[in-house]
Amino acid sequence: MGYGCHTYIVLAITLCTTGIAQTPLCVMEPDSFLDEAFQERLLICTNQLISQGKSANDLLQLFIKELPSLQTITVEKKGNGKIFVRVKHARPWIKIICHNQTPCILCKSGAYTPYARYKEDIVSSLPTLEIDPASFAQHQTLIYSWLTSLPDRFFERFSVVWQTPHALFITDQNHPKLTLLATTDTPITKQTNNIIHELSTLIAQTSETQQWLADLRFRGQVVLSKQVKKGDEK
Repeated sequence: MGYGCHTYIVLAITLCTTGIAQTPLCVMEPDSFLDEAFQERLLICTNQLISQGKSANDLLQLFIKELPSLQTITVEKKGNGKIFVRVKHARPWIKIICHNQTPCILCKSGAYTPYARYKEDIVSSLPTLEIDPASFAQHQTLIYSWLTSLPDRFFERFSVVWQTPHALFITDQNHPKLTLLATTDTPITKQTNNIIHELSTLIAQTSETQQWLADLRFRGQVVLSKQVKKGDEK
């Protein structure tokens, strides 16, 4: 499933010419982001479609299905009869992790693409958003909108666990004892940084070792509470 604006372009659409099916059909330009086994599978499927006399639109639909982050396909017939295919797609941006589900990748275009489409080293380098499976299924457009509203390099400092649009748990790696509770409407600004600094300074002056929760969901105020582990209640 993909969101955002996508333009699909197919060039040189005269794919099925007499005699092509009897030759090695298709050559695909290697992609530094896509998994090599996936690229090989695309190449095999493309050759099958061409040898079956399928149209350029059939080829396009295959690529859209297999790679939701697709932006353009260039298909060009070379003088030796081979077909040269070049794929352009939106770059992977955020790794989405849902409990007991296979992760997926959100691209800058807004397309949600299966995890296995990309090389492992690419995926492992992406920032991560943990999200409740039910909320992910219901709010994919909102998730993308919220992520695009965040400051640049946000995930270099913060980690996020999304339970619902009204319960986002944000942890600052520089102040791991403090977790912020926010909504998708809570602005993340320089004022947020000031709040984190002031609260972390206050917490550091105590002898408490527990985690603290700063609830930012109330207009004009911050509610700070100590998170008590089960079994520690008195």
